Amino acid sequence: MEIFKKKEYITDLNPVNSYIEQMSNLVATQYKIPIATANKIVKETIKEHGAKNPEVKFKKREENGDVVINELPLTHYIKDSIESNEVLVPSFTAYLHPTKNKSLHAEFLNINIVKRKQDKKNAFKYKQLGDMDKYIYYNTLQKVRKIFNNSLSGAYASKSTVLNNPSAHYTLTSMTRSVASIGNAITESFVAGNKLFMTPEITANYIASVISNISKSKIEAAINKYNIHIPTTDEVMDMVLYSSRLYWRDETKENVIKEIIDSLEPYQKVGVMYVNDLHHLKKYNPELVKTMLFGLSRKVLTGSTNPLESITKCSDGVRNLAHLICSKEIKGKSIDYNKLIGSELLLMLGSTADNINNVFNKYRLLIRSFYVTNMLPINIANMKDAVRDAIVLSDTDSTCGSYDKWVEWYYGNLKFTPEAVALAGAVMTMNNEIMDHNLKIFSKNMNIEDKLSDLLKMKNEFFWSVFVTANVSKHYFANTIIQEGNVYKESDLELKGVHLIASAGDQDVVATAHNMIKDIMRTLEEGKKLDIEKYINIVVEAETNLLKLLNEGNINIFKKEKIKDPSSYKDKNKAKTPYFYHLFWKEVFSEGYGYPGEPQYMVLKIPTKFETPKMMKDYLETMEDRDIAEKFTKCISKYKKDKIGIIKVPVAIAGGRGIPKPIINMINKKKLVTDSLNVFYIVLETIGVYRKPDLMISEMNLLT
Repeated sequence: MEIFKKKEYITDLNPVNSYIEQMSNLVATQYKIPIATANKIVKETIKEHGAKNPEVKFKKREENGDVVINELPLTHYIKDSIESNEVLVPSFTAYLHPTKNKSLHAEFLNINIVKRKQDKKNAFKYKQLGDMDKYIYYNTLQKVRKIFNNSLSGAYASKSTVLNNPSAHYTLTSMTRSVASIGNAITESFVAGNKLFMTPEITANYIASVISNISKSKIEAAINKYNIHIPTTDEVMDMVLYSSRLYWRDETKENVIKEIIDSLEPYQKVGVMYVNDLHHLKKYNPELVKTMLFGLSRKVLTGSTNPLESITKCSDGVRNLAHLICSKEIKGKSIDYNKLIGSELLLMLGSTADNINNVFNKYRLLIRSFYVTNMLPINIANMKDAVRDAIVLSDTDSTCGSYDKWVEWYYGNLKFTPEAVALAGAVMTMNNEIMDHNLKIFSKNMNIEDKLSDLLKMKNEFFWSVFVTANVSKHYFANTIIQEGNVYKESDLELKGVHLIASAGDQDVVATAHNMIKDIMRTLEEGKKLDIEKYINIVVEAETNLLKLLNEGNINIFKKEKIKDPSSYKDKNKAKTPYFYHLFWKEVFSEGYGYPGEPQYMVLKIPTKFETPKMMKDYLETMEDRDIAEKFTKCISKYKKDKIGIIKVPVAIAGGRGIPKPIINMINKKKLVTDSLNVFYIVLETIGVYRKPDLMISEMNLLT
């Protein structure tokens, strides 16, 4: 997919002039007056309303290293930065250009980035070859390099290091968040037709931006060449309402926007409707989009005269798409193009890559008219508040979009065949290339060197056939089918979130939950309905087994920790440190159940059912073992404790004699079960089964 050449990207940071130009175009179009008249009206209106140029107070480092505080109007600050050829980042920190002074930290990162890339390549290679020892080695190495890279940001924010530099930390954070927001905004608009029209003013500004930046000649030529549907005023308004209804309703302002749309020329309506929006192009031009996507996702067996050059000299996006299209043939293989010379597989990969480029060339005018423009997506600063449609996951520096609706539209139902993967990959590749183009505009506006602009990009890393997000923040599960063009022989379970990865208790619980997750994803991939009753039964059985183990005094289900010598704790009041639990055991239980000796030693953390002092008092008054009850009461009085929420039992004693029966009777079994099986409840929630706060699943009678 052809995007701008590097020389076509220019620095364009003049918010005042851009605003005046866009508003003038909007006024001229709406009221059918000359642009010069509209320009005069806009300037007079700005002056009349007393628009102010905000003052920026900033620290400036002099050549001798001294720091002085300066103050300038915002536009002057931006202008000075541009004229001084400085790098201006989203946090508005200005840096010396690397042509004047290179950063040692940047050089360190550049070296590490290259090394990490090679480590990841080796990890993929050995995984595909089945050499898991080398895979683990290189995968660990690339993770370590990632930590080294990320550690710089943490060091900048830490006052305890010589690298402390808060503005550098803000710079990295603001850049990565801007990149992620641009990625999210492009995906929502391009894939789902969902634009961030949070207010009527933003909506009108979007229209002004489009009509000020589109090319009449290009769009009219595209309309004629591809027979593109020219939308009516009502159809464009439907597109506006499709996004604005998510945020606001105002009949008066909607009518104003409709009047603006009605005043537009046909080519302008086309621009407003289709710029950065394949969803609405599909809606009104289904055959055009189907034909284009068919071409992009088609496997081509022959045709390339130099397949090695075809697959190695194409863009990363085209190469990845070729791998997606040929996923069935390269599944489980370590792809070394040089070793494939003369093979049918290399001919297929090269020919498919050539075909992708040919299709992009066929639709070059359409792409340059609507998708490779000089307009960044609107409102990216507010993307965190956006109501999402296509984006299923986003973090500080990443974004993940779903293309399932495109597969359903193209095939009539959701499929997971190689052809469906290729179709989704075609839309994803277009989206990714447009994203990359917008990030280059972003880079140029920061004045980043052309040769470094490729470092700021959102690469296509994972292909998940199934992705399921949990209600717990930053928890999800998915299965990785393809990673950076490598098609795995068997899908990898991708888990995010401590509650899904590990358990406080028996690791068999985790293994069973992971098998349950795999079964859910496998069922969805096969196009079958989920058997909810089956998964409920799994959880009920887990609860029943855990209760049985509790009643038997099994120690493997409890968390363990260490009680240390009292001198190890800062607080000299022993009753306020973990050492209290040693004293408690010694004075209440040691006579009847054994003494572990002086700490340090390991203990089991056992939660009691005493949520309030009254609950504990009532229980002790009716406790069958009166000797333990009296010692218990005397001890808590001695150490001035209202209640005992946890009892810590020495592992050496519990392992030999079991957990004392009086303690088993005090256990808050329901809480222990629900805490230990939390991973199951999280998974059940993802398929629509919610546990009531005070009940276990087995108590809810869901199967009756």
